[in-house]
Parts: sequence; C-alpha cells; structure tokens
Amino acid sequence: GARPVMFDRPDARHWLGDHAEYIPEGSHAEVVTALAHLVSRPYRPVTPAESAWATATFDWRTIIGGFWERVLR
Repeated sequence: GARPVMFDRPDARHWLGDHAEYIPEGSHAEVVTALAHLVSRPYRPVTPAESAWATATFDWRTIIGGFWERVLR
C-alpha cells in the first residue's frame, strides 16, 4: 500500500499517472531537497481503488502471458 516515488519522467507518468509522487531529476543535492519537500507534505494514502488498479495493471500473469503470446506468434 505504499505510493511510489518516481523521477518525473514521461515513462513513469505513462504507467503510474496520478498514483505516484514525482520528483525532478537533478544533482544529489537537488534530489535530496525534493525528497525532503515531498516527505514534509501531508501523507497521501493509497485508496482501495488505487490498490485494485495497481494489482490489475501490474499482475505478473497478465504481463508475462501477453509477452509469451507475442513471442510465440
């Protein structure tokens, strides 16, 4: 039930949308500052609907099944 913290990149936003917390990429000091700012904000709990979405979206059986279907064609 933890919300992921990701670098603010198009691929992460594509897969996780509003479900993650994002910080900018930067130097060590910039990343530390961004993380400190993030953890100083109020906690944003993961809702049951978000948990269900993540479970369905990243279900390994679905991912690997689709992979092998494409490989074996």
